Amino acid sequence: MALAPKGDTATQRERWTIWRAQLASGSEPCFATEKRFLCGDDGCVWRSHCLRLRAEWLR
Repeated sequence: MALAPKGDTATQRERWTIWRAQLASGSEPCFATEKRFLCGDDGCVWRSHCLRLRAEWLR
């Protein structure tokens, strides 16, 4: 298994990819940010994935 360069983990790349998609669709790039705890957007395609994320130190 190849390691990601320091500061460039698969989780970080996934977040950036989703943020870019959110911006492209006209949404606020809020995936996996503190705003997820107050999320009320039931129509968001990433909502269930976003809300289940845990801190990296817990993995």
